[in-house]
Amino acid sequence: GGGGLVSPGFSSGGGAATTSTASSALRREVYLPPLSPPCVPLAEVLLVEIALRNRDRCPKLTWPLLREHYKRRLAGVTGAPAAGGLGSGLGGGEKDGEKDGEKGEDGEYVRVTFGLEKAAAGLLRLVARLAGRDGMAEPLLGDALGWFIAPHAHPGLLPALAPLVGSGLLRTVHSHADAIANLPHPGKWAPLLGLLEACARPASPHAAAA
Repeated sequence: GGGGLVSPGFSSGGGAATTSTASSALRREVYLPPLSPPCVPLAEVLLVEIALRNRDRCPKLTWPLLREHYKRRLAGVTGAPAAGGLGSGLGGGEKDGEKDGEKGEDGEYVRVTFGLEKAAAGLLRLVARLAGRDGMAEPLLGDALGWFIAPHAHPGLLPALAPLVGSGLLRTVHSHADAIANLPHPGKWAPLLGLLEACARPASPHAAAA
């Protein structure tokens, strides 16, 4: 058949703009058929396993693609989830295996599917495993953790995932205290501190009654 998966213009060098352009070119060259809803959780697990087995390539090759995927998965997860991700079946629209969720401050219900839960667990696992590698502390600790927090995510998402997020943060803090201490400026601490504060809040009356 036709060409390979990678566009001839794809290069691991260059700045952030080059990486973004190359990532977009790569996504256009990859054919990913839609996944059935029961396959989405497994696909999320496989993404993390592939990334961890290629951790040396993560800063310049795999992370730009994963970053776009997880940002879309954690944004717009209510009513009409954000479309897209690494494959159209990974965009957050699966309905099978839907779990109890939480309501945000606006009273809107947050749907938490098993696929979304696996996506959140996958991102937290990447943070816990890769934050100490060269070039990964700032994008993971200073940026990626913020995707769980409003306004990027719905206000009800974090309460629904608080136990999962809390355990992921515990592993990250234990494993990467030096990387956290060496973040370039105090603003990069905001996502980590925001998540710790949210996870430390008492459970909502609805959750406590359940």
